[in-house]
Amino acid sequence: MSFEQFIGSDDPAMRRAWDAAEQAVAGSPMAVHGIRAFWTAACRTVSDDNPVRIGGWRVSPRADGGDGLVVTWLAEDGSPLHTAAYRLVDTLARALEAKPTLVFRADAAGAANIAVQGIANDAAHRNDGAAASPSPFDWLLAIAPMPSRGAHRVGGLLSHLHFQYASRLDALVAPETRTLRDRRWYATMCDATGGTLDRCNVVLALHRLPVWHELP
Repeated sequence: MSFEQFIGSDDPAMRRAWDAAEQAVAGSPMAVHGIRAFWTAACRTVSDDNPVRIGGWRVSPRADGGDGLVVTWLAEDGSPLHTAAYRLVDTLARALEAKPTLVFRADAAGAANIAVQGIANDAAHRNDGAAASPSPFDWLLAIAPMPSRGAHRVGGLLSHLHFQYASRLDALVAPETRTLRDRRWYATMCDATGGTLDRCNVVLALHRLPVWHELP
């Protein structure tokens, strides 16, 4: 579930959590236009390639057992936008949140994709070696989920991860330096199995506020 849905939620408890966050960071540079406006910009899911906001993912292992995953990208109404089987092709040592960031490439990615220092733009990364039209979802960068999934069931926060995506890798990563083109883009997916209290606590913890033990 995209963090954008947390930001724009009309749930009264979520609004109350955001009001507390606004008060906690009032006067800080990041909140000059309001903290929700700050996170709306940082966690946007639209891109130069894709004008549709991403509501969530469905993730499953690759059918071939390979090192990667299958992702169905969902619109905000839950309808599928795109499904791709991704292979893990590289790891950037310090990228999103200055953490190791996994680089995934979709099978049958188009010939327009550009290599970045050792990531080959060749048929070896495609199902059949044939060029395909580039998709906005051909390349995916993501960090490992944190905390681990299910942590909220034992008193922890909802698991979440940051990601970026594009039709070309060089739109995300500068080839010469292997650094992110946009260090301020933190599109975020959160574990969708949590309830309203879990989601409120993500907002509170993000702004260093005490978490709730029950909904107000």
